[in-house]
Amino acid sequence: MGRRKGERRIVREVREYNADHPVAISICSGSRWFDAWVAQMATPYPVLTKRTKLAEDRLLQFSHDAEPTSAEIEVLAATWYVTPEGLLKSIVQAKARR
Repeated sequence: MGRRKGERRIVREVREYNADHPVAISICSGSRWFDAWVAQMATPYPVLTKRTKLAEDRLLQFSHDAEPTSAEIEVLAATWYVTPEGLLKSIVQAKARR
């Protein structure tokens, strides 16, 4: 997608994962970690597949509580503008809720 004439580019910065993060709130409401990230960051599977180079089948495995590798965490964290440590915190938070 292109920008409109004169429109400024959206600057995206890495956001710290904490209790106020929309994903943390979604996880507290009962969402699984991966589903919370996909929904809150508005990244459908085809977009994630393109940006991360991970197969859609692998993304579905995350949705069903598969453990991501450290390389997968790095790629997903970069896509969602969060630190890998923040993404790991969300995974731990979601597992603690179960």
